[in-house]
Amino acid sequence: LKLAQAIIGFCCLLPGLSIAQMCNNTVISTTPTDRFVDNADGTITDPKTGLMWQKCIDGRSGSECQDGSSAAYNWPSALVRAEGLNNSSGFANHVDWRVPNIKELLSIPEKSCFLPAIDLAVFPNTHEQASIWSSTPFRGSYDAYFVNFLNGGSQSRMKGSTNNLRLVRTAT
Repeated sequence: LKLAQAIIGFCCLLPGLSIAQMCNNTVISTTPTDRFVDNADGTITDPKTGLMWQKCIDGRSGSECQDGSSAAYNWPSALVRAEGLNNSSGFANHVDWRVPNIKELLSIPEKSCFLPAIDLAVFPNTHEQASIWSSTPFRGSYDAYFVNFLNGGSQSRMKGSTNNLRLVRTAT
């Protein structure tokens, strides 16, 4: 644990430094690859939760999320992004995308990994600095919850700050 904390601390001091994902293969995976279904249309379905996710962080595309760049939004603009997407052409033939609540968002981190704490076979090119907004405000304050994929934990941040976005919908 101390080595992991040191690596995370060192990584954050040098943001341009790229360190490969680290996973503890001696523990049971919390989000095994076979739990998810790649719909081959830029979406991933999780039958366990009944949710359909954007495969890529908003702003990226391609089979391995290799095209484009991760978009950053403040919290109000993240909510507007989902609404705007639905009011235009939608995504993957669906027009009911939304920002996930914190409980939904906490269903996708892979707790046995960090840098990033997510299954990269399911959600490729999710960088270790990715922080994804949830729709859940923090106790009605000026903050809202997000998940930091450096370690997969939830935190709160001022709604005017910027984070990435990965939209979700209820799979039908």
